[in-house]
Amino acid sequence: MTPELEKQVVSLIEAAKQAGSDAASFIADQAPEVIEQMLAWEMAKSVAGLLVCLSLAILFLWCGRKLKKLGDDDYPPPAMPYGVAVVCTVLFVVCAMNIIKIKIAPKVVILEIAEKVVRGK
Repeated sequence: MTPELEKQVVSLIEAAKQAGSDAASFIADQAPEVIEQMLAWEMAKSVAGLLVCLSLAILFLWCGRKLKKLGDDDYPPPAMPYGVAVVCTVLFVVCAMNIIKIKIAPKVVILEIAEKVVRGK
């Protein structure tokens, strides 16, 4: 190698080391805020799911009551609105459990998200 080429290689290696060091310090500085925002996002998703499930359950229960009023006394009302209300209630419980998990064990949530990222899901 020529001395000039060696100097360029050395300067490239030094620049790469500096960039790596800068990136590591940036990540270390930003990690707490990123984790906080990630947990806030998971909480917001769970609360939104909770509200949607609750709204749908109330809507379908209301529809079931309306169908019952319209139907014959001898004929049972269609079960579909009640079935959907039950499914929405189950999803409501799942969202509520996720909120509880975020509050009680945030490290578990972070590890689960990290696992999804590593696996590429």
